[in-house]
Amino acid sequence: MADIPRSGNPVPQGPDFRRVLLLDIVLPVAAVVLLEWSGVSALVAYAAASVFPIGSVAGAWLRRRAVDIIGVGVVLGIGSGLLLGVLTADPRFGLVRAAPGFALFGIAALLSLFTARPLMFFVARAFATRGDPALTAAWNARVGVPRFQHIMRKITVVWGVGALIEAMLAIASAFLLPGQIALAAEPIIAFGMVGLLLAWTRGVQRRAPPIEA
Repeated sequence: MADIPRSGNPVPQGPDFRRVLLLDIVLPVAAVVLLEWSGVSALVAYAAASVFPIGSVAGAWLRRRAVDIIGVGVVLGIGSGLLLGVLTADPRFGLVRAAPGFALFGIAALLSLFTARPLMFFVARAFATRGDPALTAAWNARVGVPRFQHIMRKITVVWGVGALIEAMLAIASAFLLPGQIALAAEPIIAFGMVGLLLAWTRGVQRRAPPIEA
């Protein structure tokens, strides 16, 4: 008998909101306000403020010694946004941080529905088995169980659509809101969406009946 997705903990832990508030919102906004008041250009101020979320990602990696996919997406998004800002001379691109990573994740999730193992199958397996060979083999054995497949596809659809919605909202905030407000709004949108998706997924986990492999 195998519980899906109850065995282990296939749902990633939620973000540390105190760390998010300090390193992703308060310090970046304070840095931008101070630098712009000092006469620094907006794009340079946004680049300097990015030190805090990047440092947060690096600190998380040092603590866990494991790759944080969301963190990697944030770092890549910050880098690509700043590069586009330089190439286009539009500092607004420097406000787009996690959106590219969310967009790529959402697209990958929805495209994976055309395969036997959708993307969230692998994400859930990583958290449920923690690399244990026996648990991994048991998890893989459930692929042919219709109920299991339904749950994995349902979760993949919701996370894929949610990630795309986050990307659209974040990009809209970067180009429609004043810079300092957009700088604070972007991480709120990102972590708010992740929090909603985690809460929904845990609800699915609690309601899921035992599934025989």
